[in-house]
Amino acid sequence: MRTELEAKSTSELRQLCAMLGLPQRRDGRTLRKEQLLESIVDCFSSQEGWSKGMGVVFSATLRASCLC
Repeated sequence: MRTELEAKSTSELRQLCAMLGLPQRRDGRTLRKEQLLESIVDCFSSQEGWSKGMGVVFSATLRASCLC
């Protein structure tokens, strides 16, 4: 999963963070790509985060399939 996320742009990681309810700023500064990536990986590592993340992935997949 981490390899797939590393291939994403910073903008895409920010969108994923927003969907997961993860912060994109810390101490008044915008998080860099690596920091965003770490937040997402940490989120998916927790049981609660995994459930939330899979819901986001499912919703995004469903929306994409409806756009065809």
